[in-house]
Amino acid sequence: MSLMACDLGTAQRFYGAVVGWSYRRTRLGAAFSVAELDRVPVAGIGAPAADLAVPAAGGGDAR
Repeated sequence: MSLMACDLGTAQRFYGAVVGWSYRRTRLGAAFSVAELDRVPVAGIGAPAADLAVPAAGGGDAR
């Protein structure tokens, strides 16, 4: 599984609490880590690059 999260720390705390994942950093830097369950890799979790423009649905006034 691969997961992108705008707030990496919050996502890691959430999934750690809900499914028991722990995390280890990789050579890709602080914005990406591997989620593990019982020391077995289960997911990659990262934050989008700061310079990457990603469209997102929001609370705008769509008329």
